Amino acid sequence: MECGGAAAPPHGRARARARQRRGGGAGGARGPAPRAAAGRRPQRRDAGAGRPVRRREPRLDGRGRRRAAGRAELRRLARGASRGRRPRLGARRRSVSAVTAAIAVLAPQVADQIAAGEAVERPASVVKELIENALDAGAGAIRIEIEDGGKSLIRVSDDGAGMTRPDAELALARHATSKIREAADLIGVATFGFRGEALPAIASVSRFELETSSDGDVATRLRITGGKRESVDDAVRQRGTTVTVRGLFFNTPARRKFLRAQATETRAAVEAVTVLALTRPDVAFTLTSDDRPLIDVRPTTRPLDRVHALWGRELADTLLPVAYREGPLEVRGFAQRPAQAKPAGRKGYVFVRGRPIRDPFILRAAEAGYRSTIAPGDRPSLILFLELPGDAVDVNVHPSKLEVRFRDKFFVEKVVEEAVRAALGPLAAAAPLGAGGSGLGAGVSWDG
Repeated sequence: MECGGAAAPPHGRARARARQRRGGGAGGARGPAPRAAAGRRPQRRDAGAGRPVRRREPRLDGRGRRRAAGRAELRRLARGASRGRRPRLGARRRSVSAVTAAIAVLAPQVADQIAAGEAVERPASVVKELIENALDAGAGAIRIEIEDGGKSLIRVSDDGAGMTRPDAELALARHATSKIREAADLIGVATFGFRGEALPAIASVSRFELETSSDGDVATRLRITGGKRESVDDAVRQRGTTVTVRGLFFNTPARRKFLRAQATETRAAVEAVTVLALTRPDVAFTLTSDDRPLIDVRPTTRPLDRVHALWGRELADTLLPVAYREGPLEVRGFAQRPAQAKPAGRKGYVFVRGRPIRDPFILRAAEAGYRSTIAPGDRPSLILFLELPGDAVDVNVHPSKLEVRFRDKFFVEKVVEEAVRAALGPLAAAAPLGAGGSGLGAGVSWDG
């Protein structure tokens, strides 16, 4: 093979042409590559034919496209900043930065509507609050009427203590209550209500009517529409109170459109009445929906009779009594026999100092008391009442009053688990009880 003037091999010629195109000349000297045209992405060329080859952009999903758009926006803003120009923000950014109004105190009516968002979630919330007020007033019989799942009408009547005209007018003011007078009264508060928020919150988002009498002679009737007082008149009725709520959320369409179907809201109202009927078996409860009776329970001294009246023998006959005490905590109620536990349709209720609460951890601790006596996935029905000193639990957690904080939550869960295990007796003999507790017949009377 000749050297010097001999031609370079083909692959060498291709590299030489490539260097020449990049500006290196025939001698192959390297030089700076020419800059691509402004705004255009440089294209890769085929080494053999010199034809431009279009780059294949990767396919992006929705998240990838959003990220790519975000990076492009950042590059655009950076270019504008480097040229000394003020970045042009998008419409969304302008709308956020435009909120520069001065701080002002909300009008009472607006504040009530905002508060209603926490205390009044749906018609069942109104039913719950009004029944609790009736129970706090010492009612022995409570009648509840709803129409269209409570969206059109909610009426709660009781035979409690009633109110005088000054008290009735003051009851519709925010934070007006007869239950407490100072912060120290929150420790050990025994009534359902104590915040003074429910009635004004309900009245601010409905057409509200209150009729009450404390002596069975002259009654007071107040009408409020959307938080604005319309009239205060005399009326005639027996001792007690009737609250009528029409057109719930009529003045807050955004809230009203989130209400569920009539059947769903009716079921929620039935559940609200059921829970409170469990905690007070000595009170009669009647619930009608569109003139159709749904609940009708008479007063009783035996909690098991109330369970039977609400759900029938099908559930009542499967329950075992729970009665257990350890230290300051007493647990009583009912636990379902392991053989009747099912994967779905169980009843799970927890009451603390007579107040219904939502605490999945307490129910989970109670289920732990079953251990290996139920199949995996089965959920036994549980109705548990916890009694402990008032300073051991904080009920002032949320306006709905469905949450509490225990001073020693782990102790409470441990005792609940032991209480259920003791109620099961021989069925849970393989699981040893913790020391210090006393089971059935050890000083705790539970008249099931």
